[in-house]
Amino acid sequence: EELTRVQDQILDAAAELTARAGVLAYATCSLFRAENEDRVAAFLARHPDWKQGPTRRFDVTEDGDGFFAAQLTRE
Repeated sequence: EELTRVQDQILDAAAELTARAGVLAYATCSLFRAENEDRVAAFLARHPDWKQGPTRRFDVTEDGDGFFAAQLTRE
């Protein structure tokens, strides 16, 4: 829970620095839903003037770790 609170704080701070019609990329080196899709959903609930763009999950392979990325756009 502490980590997800920090992630929310980082997203909120980054949103304040993003220009109107700007794009914010949210990326983690985690495959946990609580740190990825749930953080994006919580962000969108707090910031109704933003929308979710493409998201992608990169699963763990023999070549590397797993990652998650989401594009968020201010309307």
